[in-house]
Amino acid sequence: MKGKTCLITGANSGLGLCAAKRFAALGARVVLVCRDKDRGARALRDIAERAPDAELELMICDLASVASVKRFIVEFKASHERLDLLFNDAAVWKKEFTRTADGLETMFQVNFLAPFMLCESLLDPLAKSPDPRIINIAAPTASMRLAMDAAYDAARFKVFSSFMRTKLALAIYSVELMRSLSGKVSVFLVEPGPGKFRSNIARELSPILSFLMDIFAKTADRAAQSIEYLATLADPGIGKDRVFFGKKPRPMPAYWSDPENGEKVVAFAKSLLSGIA
Repeated sequence: MKGKTCLITGANSGLGLCAAKRFAALGARVVLVCRDKDRGARALRDIAERAPDAELELMICDLASVASVKRFIVEFKASHERLDLLFNDAAVWKKEFTRTADGLETMFQVNFLAPFMLCESLLDPLAKSPDPRIINIAAPTASMRLAMDAAYDAARFKVFSSFMRTKLALAIYSVELMRSLSGKVSVFLVEPGPGKFRSNIARELSPILSFLMDIFAKTADRAAQSIEYLATLADPGIGKDRVFFGKKPRPMPAYWSDPENGEKVVAFAKSLLSGIA
């Protein structure tokens, strides 16, 4: 990965940090996108200790704010002509319904709408890479169905299903990207464990569930192996119409790959953004 520029959201901890360490050790230029400047700086120092010659950059962005994401996109494009890998890792889990300053349910905005904005807006620098890749994380069950209005309806909020539907929206959008960018950008959809892995997302879980997850979950670094695998895969075409469980590709669920659902997700996201200043 020497000479490649990799952008990772949520890179100050968990899977994002472990992936950043791996990419830096492989010679990549790593852009850490973090909400908190102090935590981002600590992550930068942590990576530098492992890869002292690595090219590292910290950029601040609050994915729960459309204005912040827009500012970040402008700043990134102004300072980076090319992007080789976009890894949308950041996600949140909220046990209660909360709204962002933009009026949307927090998990929906951070887990789906922000990655949507980044993918849509960074296609130009990605197009300048000889081997551009996008890696998105999805973990919904194949039986789950869309409920886009839950993005702002508190009455529809149920913590587990609401979280999973944000990942379903991202999964369906990723398949739509595979379809629209075929031959231009390689898009990978992955459950990086496979199975659960330790993450700061567990801080919103109950103490008992958080404890059990720490016991039975894989380490974030082990999960990062699958991210490194997809970032360095010699034949990126293998990801077309597949979802990876760890390093193993499986057929895409039919509901995810339905073009009508892809169009619905894209249209809904664009309509929301059009109404936010």
